[in-house]
Amino acid sequence: MKSIHFDIETDGFYGAYWECKSGSDSAMITMLGDDSEDYMARSAVKWLLKLGINVMTMSPEKKTTDTIIILWSGLKRQLRG
Repeated sequence: MKSIHFDIETDGFYGAYWECKSGSDSAMITMLGDDSEDYMARSAVKWLLKLGINVMTMSPEKKTTDTIIILWSGLKRQLRG
């Protein structure tokens, strides 16, 4: 699946546009979860593309996995005491 990526700095929002290989006159804008390219969003995109619908996935911002890992590590240390 190829997509066109949009970033907050250059485009004003974070998202991706996924185009049907067969071509389509319809499109759907989706806001699924907190990342426009995570597993849930990609699964929905695959399903909608099979139905012949172009898809724009959008999210508040790009999910930063590093931050989540750092916070989780700090929380584990606090719980261990």
